[in-house]
Amino acid sequence: MEIKELFEKLQEEFQPEDLNGELILHGNNIVWTYKLDDNCEELENFYGMYEDEISFDFESASSEEILRDAASDDLDLIENFMESIEEIDNWNISDTDIAGEIISFKIS
Repeated sequence: MEIKELFEKLQEEFQPEDLNGELILHGNNIVWTYKLDDNCEELENFYGMYEDEISFDFESASSEEILRDAASDDLDLIENFMESIEEIDNWNISDTDIAGEIISFKIS
């Protein structure tokens, strides 16, 4: 399977709301990225709705933890799908890379 065909299959399987991050085809790679700033407003709205009910007796997650959790969740979904179409062994998935408030990984 070519990279473009894998990308199309991933696009067919996952709608934008299914993943935390975004998949883009970049040359001979599929790049998954997640930017923390893109989701801050959603988190603020969620916590604002339940402000009176939420007790913050716990230590809040760091930006890095939030980024890693988002990547881990999406990576599990993507890997499971690639296994289901028997393509997982044909591709390399890089380690995650964090740059500021953005986390990414590549499928090549």
